[in-house]
Amino acid sequence: MAFHQSGSGVVAQINMTPMIDLLLVMLIIFLVIAPVHPKGLPAAVAQPSSSALSPAPEAQLVLAIASDGSIRLNTREIKRKELGMELAAIFRRREDRTVFVRGAGDLLFGQVAEVIDLARTAGAERVALVN
Repeated sequence: MAFHQSGSGVVAQINMTPMIDLLLVMLIIFLVIAPVHPKGLPAAVAQPSSSALSPAPEAQLVLAIASDGSIRLNTREIKRKELGMELAAIFRRREDRTVFVRGAGDLLFGQVAEVIDLARTAGAERVALVN
């Protein structure tokens, strides 16, 4: 604090030079300890498609097994012995070889496993159980 005399007495004034020096030193310290390269997760940004027309999405294949053992492929009822051939024909035309299996709550595991095995034999790469 600096004091100087005026006509009416002593007046106290704050000396700003040490405060500015302190401010500059703190600024330099914060710049040095701040990270130079921010770290984060890599993000994949969606790119525009190369073709103007994108292919229509394929419908999902859902095998529903009823309590009586009947099987539906999406909405169409299909016999168990025809299921493998039908799925093989579908998989020849599709890129996505995923099958969703929905079984009734009172089915035995063996009944559901048999349908899963038929789907895998027909060419299904992924079999998902849905509720």
